[in-house]
Amino acid sequence: MFYLVLAAVVARALFQIDNPLDIKYIVGMSVFYLILLIVEPWLISRSLTFLHVLNLLQAGIALFLLAFIDEFDFFSLLFIPPCVLSILHFPLRTAFAWIGAITLVMVVALLDNFPLDESVGYIIIYPAAILLFSGSAYLAMQAEEARNRSEALLADLQVANRKLREYAAQVEELAAANERNRLARELHDSVTQIIFGLTLSAQAARILITRDPPRAAAELDHIQVLAKNALAEMRALIQQLHPRSVAEEGLAVALRRMAG
Repeated sequence: MFYLVLAAVVARALFQIDNPLDIKYIVGMSVFYLILLIVEPWLISRSLTFLHVLNLLQAGIALFLLAFIDEFDFFSLLFIPPCVLSILHFPLRTAFAWIGAITLVMVVALLDNFPLDESVGYIIIYPAAILLFSGSAYLAMQAEEARNRSEALLADLQVANRKLREYAAQVEELAAANERNRLARELHDSVTQIIFGLTLSAQAARILITRDPPRAAAELDHIQVLAKNALAEMRALIQQLHPRSVAEEGLAVALRRMAG
């Protein structure tokens, strides 16, 4: 934007000025102003102190062209870049001080170099242009800062969401591990009890097989029932540990199992 302002001012001046000496002044000062625009980013990145010097030099060039080359008010546009740079880089109090000082110098120069009826319009238009460009730059800077804060907040939320998902997965794994441990304990207790019953019944059947065959047969039947019950309980507990899907066991079997 600053380069366009400088190019517009120089182009208009060269088309309207016939005095060779004035043209030399304009070209020389414009080249100096251009050099300042080029080195500004590098100098400002090193220290804001350089911006004070740059503002003085740029405002000085604009004042020189406005004061010594009569009848060309558009040199006042060269006061805009230092005002915009001040609002972008300085604290607001310092920026307002620079904008106020530059605007005051420009208004005094306009009043001094142009008739009152003509300068009245200039001292309204050019300060308004400074305020417009400076205000737009400030709003753009605020919008950029707000966007950066939003992106930082979004990144923090994404990190928090990822940690929350990881925590939920850990809780789920812990719950599954606790459930497996509970089922394992139930399986151990149930099987231990049934095997103990099977052992007693087997010993009783062994004793009774020669003394009382009918009672021995009853004990064997009891052993068979206990074995079936043990098998059923083990299948039920294993099913809870690793439930089969409908695709694995078939729809009919799954319906019979869910029906009881």
